[in-house]
Amino acid sequence: MNPSTATGDAVATSTPRRHIMNTPKYPHVVVQLVGEDGNAFGIMGRVNAALRRGGVPKEEADAVRDSMLRADNYDHLLQIVMATVTVE
Repeated sequence: MNPSTATGDAVATSTPRRHIMNTPKYPHVVVQLVGEDGNAFGIMGRVNAALRRGGVPKEEADAVRDSMLRADNYDHLLQIVMATVTVE
């Protein structure tokens, strides 16, 4: 919500809105999502398999799995995936 003056006019905020791309936690682990089944459980399975192939320790892969299972919704799941692995 934009701040406004007493007259209701919008006031510019000091920080522009922009999306910042961050490097995932495991950038060497690549998961293909484009052109694949978009089912949430399918995505979680592909991410888990890629983490194992990428040599991520079991405890860390389990933590990612648990985080994905606790996702509030599909968008949240995708955010977790993109913060964890490289998505193509």
